[in-house]
Amino acid sequence: MSRFGCLGVLVVTALLAAAGFGLRALLTRESTTHTLQHSTLELRELAKVRRLHIYRMVLSDRVVQHYDASGLPTASASGRGIDFIGVCTVDAYVPLESVRFVHHGDPRMAEVYIPEIRVQEGNLDESASFTWRNDATDLLNAVTLAADTASKRAVALAVERGILDEARASARTFFESFFRAMGYSEVRVFFAVPPSGSGS
Repeated sequence: MSRFGCLGVLVVTALLAAAGFGLRALLTRESTTHTLQHSTLELRELAKVRRLHIYRMVLSDRVVQHYDASGLPTASASGRGIDFIGVCTVDAYVPLESVRFVHHGDPRMAEVYIPEIRVQEGNLDESASFTWRNDATDLLNAVTLAADTASKRAVALAVERGILDEARASARTFFESFFRAMGYSEVRVFFAVPPSGSGS
């Protein structure tokens, strides 16, 4: 896990642990499913944030674009162009409104269902990105287009390099730690929707 992912987990764990006792008081001996929005006041306030940022990936991408004599992009490598290194951050997060806590009556066991992990659009780090070469006719436009290309390709690159797997591992660690802090000895985390018949 990156240091950014660890920091996010620690901060939110502290917030949730403070409200944990209230959530446990809501659980009954029957099979029930709870959302953050229908839980304690503290967790309802947290749900308004909507996104639990669980993992951040920093990656670089090389963008090479050539231009013809009229300044239009071309596949030919003989013309003018730009060689740009774009450094982007990509965040993976859990949409809190979709998380479900399922309780089956066993005071030692809690189940957490996370239907999906989402990935935000890439954010270009201008201070870390740089132009290796730029002899395009319109220098500023060439940099702008290359930076935009790097940002748009960042999500696909992050997914290719395993951001979803890292985010799932981080989310699992976070929710297991949270519920164990509440006194549960067995915590099961599923990346799926709750099974039908678990109550609501």
